[in-house]
Amino acid sequence: MNLRNPAPVVRAFLLGVATCFLVVTQAHAQPGTLDPSFDPLDGADNTVSAMVTRADGSVVIGGQFTSFNGSPAGGIIQLLPSGQVDPGFIVGSGLNGPVMDMVLQPDGKLLVVGLFTTYDGVATGGGLVRLLSNGSVDPGFVHPFFALAIVSVALHADGRVVLGGNMGTFTQTRVVQLLPNGAEDPSFNTFLQLNQGVFHVAVFQDDRIMVVGGFTAYGAVPRAGLCVLEPNGSLNGTFDPGTGVSAGVVESVLVTADDKITLGGVFTTYNGNSAVRSIRLNDDGTVDGTYSTGSGFTGGVVLDMALRPDGKLLVAGSFTTFNGTPRSRVCRLHSNGSLDESFDPGTGPDGIVRCLATDPYDRVVLGGEFTSVAGSPRIRVARLNDCTPVIWYADTDEDELGDAGSSTMACEAPGGYVSNADDCNDSDDSIGAATVWYRDLDGDEAGDPTDSIMACEQPPGYVEDAGDCDDNDDTITPSNSCDDGDPYTTSDVLLPYPDCGCLGQSIVVSARVFLEGPYDPMSGMMRDDLRVAGLIPLTEPYTAMGHAPVMPGSAPGGDTMDPAVLTVTGPDAIVDWVILELRAGFSSTERISTRFCLLQRDGDIVESDGVSPVRFPRGFGFHRLAVTHRNHMGIVQFEPFPYNGTYYETTSVDMSAAAFPTFGGPDARRQIGGAWVLRAGDTSFCDDVRYLGADNDRDPILVRIGGAVPTNTVPGYFNEDVNMDGIVKYTGSENDRDPILVTIGGSTPTNIRSNVYLFVVN
Repeated sequence: MNLRNPAPVVRAFLLGVATCFLVVTQAHAQPGTLDPSFDPLDGADNTVSAMVTRADGSVVIGGQFTSFNGSPAGGIIQLLPSGQVDPGFIVGSGLNGPVMDMVLQPDGKLLVVGLFTTYDGVATGGGLVRLLSNGSVDPGFVHPFFALAIVSVALHADGRVVLGGNMGTFTQTRVVQLLPNGAEDPSFNTFLQLNQGVFHVAVFQDDRIMVVGGFTAYGAVPRAGLCVLEPNGSLNGTFDPGTGVSAGVVESVLVTADDKITLGGVFTTYNGNSAVRSIRLNDDGTVDGTYSTGSGFTGGVVLDMALRPDGKLLVAGSFTTFNGTPRSRVCRLHSNGSLDESFDPGTGPDGIVRCLATDPYDRVVLGGEFTSVAGSPRIRVARLNDCTPVIWYADTDEDELGDAGSSTMACEAPGGYVSNADDCNDSDDSIGAATVWYRDLDGDEAGDPTDSIMACEQPPGYVEDAGDCDDNDDTITPSNSCDDGDPYTTSDVLLPYPDCGCLGQSIVVSARVFLEGPYDPMSGMMRDDLRVAGLIPLTEPYTAMGHAPVMPGSAPGGDTMDPAVLTVTGPDAIVDWVILELRAGFSSTERISTRFCLLQRDGDIVESDGVSPVRFPRGFGFHRLAVTHRNHMGIVQFEPFPYNGTYYETTSVDMSAAAFPTFGGPDARRQIGGAWVLRAGDTSFCDDVRYLGADNDRDPILVRIGGAVPTNTVPGYFNEDVNMDGIVKYTGSENDRDPILVTIGGSTPTNIRSNVYLFVVN
């Protein structure tokens, strides 16, 4: 809370000075210039000594004036944010004496103190009245009768009211504490403790009370014009001002949330320390060494102060310089007491500033005895910008777009103004903002993104498209065909700015599948016996087996891998080569694109580099995915999948999951534990598995081991190695014949398992 002196007329009455209350709000930057949007016209006819601001930006001013802008106003009036009188705040004939201080309660009610005895012709019971937000007297606030002056008022957080002056009751003298309803607080006693009048009171966050006045003692304890009271009115023994201020009086006091006490006034020393018009104390009365004002204020005195949330201090009075720098009657200090040079009022007010307050928009409102500010007429009340004004543009048609031909300068948007000047016709809300047009030198309908103008109509030689990467060459146009040099892309086109370059489409698939032959349910992975034995060929085997890739849309076949790929162990070790295909969305048998890929132990199907997901040189659209192997039955995805992501998006497909839909239903695969695997036994790679009869898959195993001795075994990379352990066996444990019987049902050797959906062979 901050308190200050309203007018010299009071000095004779109390041997001191009365006060002006201030509301502190948020901060902006700079600069202290006059706000032209606040114009009180003829203003007040006499001194403005107290003011508060409301949340809507309106200002209540009080003082010794009897008229405002030519109309009667008995010492109090409320102004709109524009500076004009607020007709909704009705004071009637007002007060019959000067206002000394005011404080605004959180509920919008206003406490007013001063040298008056009536308000709108009705007795107030002394110099205290509480007004409602419309200016009428609050009937719920009934206070004791005060015969002598009240010059200062402050609030506790719980709504109790502290008064300072010469007034008193039977238990309280010169400092009085009231309950929120106006009744005397019975827990508070200051009776006959102060030997002279009180000029200012302020409240600490812990409810202690700072008292400033003309007294020399509290009871029998010396206190040189400054003391701190406990919440019950007794003296706080910790705070001791020593000899206090000399060669003058304290005109303003400010108590901050960290219990620091800032004093401003006429003095030049405090308890023997140099303090030219300003000093900051700790709550025990010692000087705060972190605050220094150098040579201080000269050419006049400090009459009012206001603390901002950022710790900066606004100061007003009659001074003309601060620490050697010209500052006419208002300035702003950093928290250490040095001048904030970014706040510069220029020539400032031409007369004394007795009070100031900030509004919710961080503008600074001044009151006093001046008649102009920085050369512009402002009669005793003015508002400064506490920010950097910017340009605002009129928005007549209310389409949120402004008129470049009609603007004003302000810190906040005035009503009917916006921050942009983009409207092509501010009289017609159907006509919007100007368009950005880009120069098109080569006439290819694509513009240069670095060369643009704003216009409401399309200028000749300009287009809306800003995608041209070379506006000097009409062959370099976005979406023109090109070749990106990548065999696994299609529909290559030139990209617009800022990507530029040539890029084609690919369908990128991260697929997963398990083969029954090498699958180990204990590990949940496949064995890599063929890799360990060094049997996997470096070139894919399927082209040599007659499985020609579909062209176009496929690689030509003959894919190879680097030998280093086969040195990888663990889950990413290679098991074998497989075929991964895209099928048409409307047909399970029409192959669109073929890729020969590698299969890892964990089921991942990867490119021949052993790590990358598989790319198909096809455009986006609906496709089915198919997979097959040289001695396992393949499967085809049942539901077409929309492979239509971005250029680099990867689609993940788990073909080992139970939920993966296949042609032939669940029986198309075999379940082993939690995995669904491709069925083993198609040694002839012909879309069906037979145990007996013509073209069966059992006899090739016997032929491979010699054809006569069934117990023979042959190592190698052969289709007849159904369990893929690197050894072809016809009989005995781990033989390759029994899995064929299992695939066809396990009991009837004449059964045939067909895959009419696959058609592997062309």
